[in-house]
Amino acid sequence: MFEKNFNITAFLFVILALSTWLDLNGVWVELPLIVNEVPEGWALPSLLSFAVALSNTAPIIIMLLKAFFKGRLDERIFIYIEIIIGIVACGLMAQYWNKTHWFAGAQHSVLFVIFVFLLGTLDTTS
Repeated sequence: MFEKNFNITAFLFVILALSTWLDLNGVWVELPLIVNEVPEGWALPSLLSFAVALSNTAPIIIMLLKAFFKGRLDERIFIYIEIIIGIVACGLMAQYWNKTHWFAGAQHSVLFVIFVFLLGTLDTTS
């Protein structure tokens, strides 16, 4: 009985681990095509790496909120919010990945970097 339950648990854990970074891995796979369309060119991967690194602050913020509110905070709320943010970010990224805006005196892929940041928050908190 234990082995059967362990195998199911291990299988579910593997599925969860594979699915958590699937959205950002898809972005990295498409980068050779994206960099030809955006004004940053091959500087874009370093911007995206910075956005993902910055998104690592999300679990720290959630941990601090949990410590500050001491049990009055329901984690399910954060889980649902992050899932909704991830779905919306993926959908909007599909539509607006090539839109540019003026930022710091030049055209940049501001929305694309923001969407990657939001996906990074989903992935780091999951």
